[in-house]
Parts: sequence; structure tokens; C-alpha cells
Amino acid sequence: MSGVQLNVRWPDVAQIERYKSEVPDTHRIILQVGRRAMQDRSPREIATVIDSYSGIITDVLIDPSGGEGVVVEPAEYEAILDEITRLSSNPGVGFAGGLSKDSGRLLEDLYRRYLNINIDVEGRLRDADDDLDVVAASNYVEVAIAALRKSRQPQEG
Repeated sequence: MSGVQLNVRWPDVAQIERYKSEVPDTHRIILQVGRRAMQDRSPREIATVIDSYSGIITDVLIDPSGGEGVVVEPAEYEAILDEITRLSSNPGVGFAGGLSKDSGRLLEDLYRRYLNINIDVEGRLRDADDDLDVVAASNYVEVAIAALRKSRQPQEG
């Protein structure tokens, strides 16, 4: 295991520090910031709370969808990602929220805007029985790779 994702709304810093002291320095600790954690907070307030985990977490995942496949408005969450990346102690950033094979343009924009962003996809790659839909997953991977390649090409204009 090379890391852990904390799907807990604003976990106790001391508990994470205790955990961190027991794992190798290369171990990733990802703080998932879900819909409830973002509720009634501005992007700056969210980034400020995230900054209180500085030196403890390695990554933060902005995840308003919570694995439910809810398609979200990217611009709203880009403001949060922008605030996080402005912090001097910024962790790695990630995004989740209804991504699928139809997300090519959004992925391209995210890859271009945040060079080291990680992407979490789940809900829209599952079938009615909540099992992985291999065809949907394969289609998503193809779109994501194409978007990454396109985002790294020089811009026209």
C-alpha cells in the first residue's frame, strides 16, 4: 500500500499526524473534500482549512460527487483548486465529479490548467448493479488519454 485516502469531513489533525508517524515518508495521505465539507464555505475558506493540514497530507481531492456520478459544474470547483494551488504549502490536487467518456473537454481543460492534477472517476463507470462497467471504463480511459495528449500540445492563437 502506498497511501490512504481519507473520506472523512475535516479529520482531526493530531490523528493524522499520529498515523503519519507510523508510515514511510513516501506514503501518500489524500484528504477527500466532499460536498458536506465544502458546504457554506467559500473557495478561500476551503483552501484555508486545507492549509491547516500542511505537511501532514500529500494530496487533496475535491470530490463534490462522492462516488455517486453526479455531474458537477467545473467552474465552481476550479475556483477551489485555484485557491489551493495559490497556497505556498499546496499539496497535490485532484478532482472528481461525474467524469465519464463524455468529459474529454473538461479533462483537457483541467490537465492544461493544473499540470499535476490527478483525476478520480467512479460513479459513472458503474452499471445498474453498482459493478464496474468495463466498456464504460475503457471508453473513459481512451478519452482521458486523448485529453491529456491534447492538453500538452502547443495552443493555437
